[in-house]
Amino acid sequence: TRGPINEVKFFNGKQNNIIVGVSSKNGTFINKPIKLEREGNLFWVSPNGIKIDKGGDFINARNISFTTAESLNFSKNIFSVFNNNKYHLEDFSSNPTLNLNPTNKSENLNSPKIKISGTDIIIDEKLHLDSPNGMIDINDSKIKTTSKNNGAITITGNSIFLRGETFLLSNGEKNGGLIQIGGSWQNSNKKIRESNLTVIEDKVLIDTSSNSGNGGTIVI
Repeated sequence: TRGPINEVKFFNGKQNNIIVGVSSKNGTFINKPIKLEREGNLFWVSPNGIKIDKGGDFINARNISFTTAESLNFSKNIFSVFNNNKYHLEDFSSNPTLNLNPTNKSENLNSPKIKISGTDIIIDEKLHLDSPNGMIDINDSKIKTTSKNNGAITITGNSIFLRGETFLLSNGEKNGGLIQIGGSWQNSNKKIRESNLTVIEDKVLIDTSSNSGNGGTIVI
């Protein structure tokens, strides 16, 4: 979204799921609003990295998954950024999920994979950041869910760095949300991969409190 672009809008009509596959060796750079015509789920697959800077915003996205794997799983198929195109998606009728055993043809395996800096990401229900072969670096940013009781933020990668004045917020009315950083509770959910390194600086705030009930769960 560099240059004179003001925003990117997806006309999703009756489609619940929007899948964006980025095969460019430069990966993804977002610093402008991404808007869905109506509420839906956004899956962003970018093997050569994802960078979100100030100005990046996501409108009408109920759930968002960002991954640097090269593919998404469906019940009977796998969609690959490098081997498939939009026409193949007509044969994929189930909801997509992140690939737990990914391969990656990225040319930038040793570089930071998902980098979020100086911006706010606010979504309705669930956000999943996944970089199976690389790093997730979040610096001076706020990530927040607005669901009254169902919010969740999951961050998985080989290494995870939360730096500066970063805020992860998944609050609720009667129940707090769920925040998972580098794994699930005692590795009970095999769909949530474990990280090898997690670093959280002292100014970072992680909050799953509720307004009038039980607090949520934080897993690190």
